[in-house]
Amino acid sequence: MTTNSSHGIFTIGMPVEDRPVFKDWGKNYGASSVSVADANRDLSDYAERHKQFDVKTFVIQEATQLKEVDLRYIREIGGSIATAVRNGDGFTLSQLNIDVEILKIESNDVKSEAEEGAQTDIDCDDFSFFGDGSENATGEISETVITRDEIKVSDITMIVCVRAHDKNPWVLDRLRIIPDIYTSLPNVLIVDFGSELSFSEEIEQICGKNSFQYHFVNDKDTFSAAKARNIGASLAKTELIFFSDIDFFFQSDFFENVARHASDLAAKSNIDMLLMCSAVHVSAQETKKYVKLATLQERSTLLSQVGHKSIYEKFGKSVQYVAPYSNVFLINKTLFSLSGGYDETFRGHGSEDFEFITRLNLYTGHFPMPERTIDDVDGPLKADFFKAKKYTGFRALNTAIALPGQMLSLKAFHLYHPTPEESWRQNNDWKRRKLNAVASKYIDTHERVLEVDYLPREKKRFAFAFTKITGGILLRFGWLGTK
Repeated sequence: MTTNSSHGIFTIGMPVEDRPVFKDWGKNYGASSVSVADANRDLSDYAERHKQFDVKTFVIQEATQLKEVDLRYIREIGGSIATAVRNGDGFTLSQLNIDVEILKIESNDVKSEAEEGAQTDIDCDDFSFFGDGSENATGEISETVITRDEIKVSDITMIVCVRAHDKNPWVLDRLRIIPDIYTSLPNVLIVDFGSELSFSEEIEQICGKNSFQYHFVNDKDTFSAAKARNIGASLAKTELIFFSDIDFFFQSDFFENVARHASDLAAKSNIDMLLMCSAVHVSAQETKKYVKLATLQERSTLLSQVGHKSIYEKFGKSVQYVAPYSNVFLINKTLFSLSGGYDETFRGHGSEDFEFITRLNLYTGHFPMPERTIDDVDGPLKADFFKAKKYTGFRALNTAIALPGQMLSLKAFHLYHPTPEESWRQNNDWKRRKLNAVASKYIDTHERVLEVDYLPREKKRFAFAFTKITGGILLRFGWLGTK
């Protein structure tokens, strides 16, 4: 490292016996001045008093630790910092990276810094629960405000869409036990999508007995979860909606936990919040145990045990498999409306949830879009599921979106049932042709997601927001209301 003849040098922490030698050495190599700074005072004070020398180079011994305030000052004035090592009659200077030195200090333990007497720009009062330490301190924390919403379980509507027939008799049984499973239950809305009369009448009776909201959709075509969910969202009377399926069950205090997390995350105020559950697909053996248990505590305990085993036990015993994502999630009704809802052209066992979640992420911008976003790779039943994977395909995106819910231990347990041959499964999109056709409208040109809207509306009212997307900023808007 060489010095600049137009600039002065400050030396800090230099041993007394080396200072005269260093001054001579520095001036011989072109420094306009060489001064000694006290390591216990701010460098800015010295610089002000010696500003005529335009000091830009600050030299310290290898063992000397500058204060954070000094490092920031040096960076502000465009100065440099170096260590000096005595080398015979001269010195060897090695330049340091100021940002790295600041990072070192910021990474140190605050306690150890205080013990060493290091002065930083961190105010120790920030870490005190007792005000300013004076006799008048009240012990109250008054300056920091954490924003949250007060959300109760009753502020959530669980939407379950069903079609009952003689090939899925368990649907009615599972509907009946919902009130007996949870310590606190949200509003429940059952969307009956075209059940035959004998079944629809029984579903309506069960709903009436348990104060569930019931809505019948006279659609006898192939079952469409997409259309049923759109209808359910339009009928929900709460700001927060929780989509689930009749086969998914939860631990007894699940909805209290969801309400608590939603409160902490300000889910009413922050409409971009979404909490998705991971899905534990329970085996036939454990499902039989579950339905025979008498109390909600016993059932909840069994689900806890199954969830624990799902982490390490070979699939096929307690669980069929585990998917890190699901179609069970909590969402703000406004965000659902802004996104345009589900594409109702999806019917049968298809890709409606994958398409909706992919499109939703373009609005929230929470996660980067994966490579080859609409490719179907790394499914939970494939051999490569447990191998290291690239961030590729819609399943990777769903896994990322479900991670916040996983970190909050939100699990949905899918009870086993036989798989009858019916039009719902025969009419499927397992090869993802429908998904590719629908998503191709916007997947390469993300702004075009604004053209997608599957919800009927009466009023046309704009809502604006800004979302970061790859390559720029997307001005997000959507239609609110019904048509």
